[in-house]
Amino acid sequence: MRFLIGKFSHESNSFCEHTTGEDDFKQWELSWGDEVVRNHQGMRTVLGGFIDELQDEGNQILGSVAAMTVPSGPVEQSFYKRIKRDQVDAVCDAGELDGVLLNLHGAMSVVEESNINDPEGDLVSSVRDALGSNIPIGVVLDLHSDTTDLLLRKSDLTLAYNEAPHRDGYDRGVEAAYLIKRVLDGEIKPVAVRERVPMLLPAINMATDHGPMHDLHQLRAQLEATTGVLDVSLHAGFYGADQPEVGFNVVCTTDNDPELAQKMARRMAVAAWEKREQFIVPLTSIAEAVERALALDEPVGLVDEADDPAGGGSGDSVEILRGMLEGGVRSGGISTINDAAVVAGPVSNTHIRAHETEADLVCRLLHEKKKGGGGGGG
Repeated sequence: MRFLIGKFSHESNSFCEHTTGEDDFKQWELSWGDEVVRNHQGMRTVLGGFIDELQDEGNQILGSVAAMTVPSGPVEQSFYKRIKRDQVDAVCDAGELDGVLLNLHGAMSVVEESNINDPEGDLVSSVRDALGSNIPIGVVLDLHSDTTDLLLRKSDLTLAYNEAPHRDGYDRGVEAAYLIKRVLDGEIKPVAVRERVPMLLPAINMATDHGPMHDLHQLRAQLEATTGVLDVSLHAGFYGADQPEVGFNVVCTTDNDPELAQKMARRMAVAAWEKREQFIVPLTSIAEAVERALALDEPVGLVDEADDPAGGGSGDSVEILRGMLEGGVRSGGISTINDAAVVAGPVSNTHIRAHETEADLVCRLLHEKKKGGGGGGG
């Protein structure tokens, strides 16, 4: 049999002012054709899982396009359309195919003016149009995904990661490829039902080793052991996605049993809703955090959850630094602040005044910037 595999994965923070384009993807992963297969052969990636499950039986595996970069702002429209076109062209140029397997994220956003509100659904829909209705499409998504009706309608199977931190991408790739093979062998006919839960969760309490997500995944494993259930996926959603269908979703896939899928998805969704308060972690104000840190005789880390680069934040907030200085901190460190204008501008040439510490310098510069003054020193 002949399979086409591909990847277009990005967690896009709709509220990040920096857009994400080709240069950003080139820094991490951007490849086409045979290079896609070579790059993932023997790797513990989703595509590596596809390959390992398919190649043992002598199947032919073709690569389409693989594009991935770290979380950041919305994807530029021209780049999104290019990758979508390349994926569709790969389907058209591949000749006769038996199946398509894709690794998407589920929380991608394209710049607002594009009016593309569901990139993953739009991409899979275009692939389906090129592929025809009889060839199965399997999709593996991130745990922090916002799955959609269009995506489910245009694919035969969607699986989300079960673990955060994401350690099971390879395993889910193997599982998706295995299930698609069973579809082709006529053993199963996947039917999926989605239940939306009306909540958008923060990312800071989403780990699956403990807490509410751990408990929910324990229940998920129990439900998956039910005869006829092929998969239960918890799509926890991404707080930074300004999308119509954003939020916590449960997708249950059964072997041609929509009533069972509905029952299992509803049970899982109700369980998630009942734990909604457990996801909320009380946060400390900056002023209070600084005061408490100064009272402790040990290292303390202050984290700006609202400007988290791992969630696509710009990394340009100085609010914690400002709070540290205003709170009297004179010894400590600060992680990188993204401010190209400061690096390129006159502040980079500022001189430290006599007896002025680095903290005093930063405090003075913040004060001068607030007043609109320059960065020169004596």
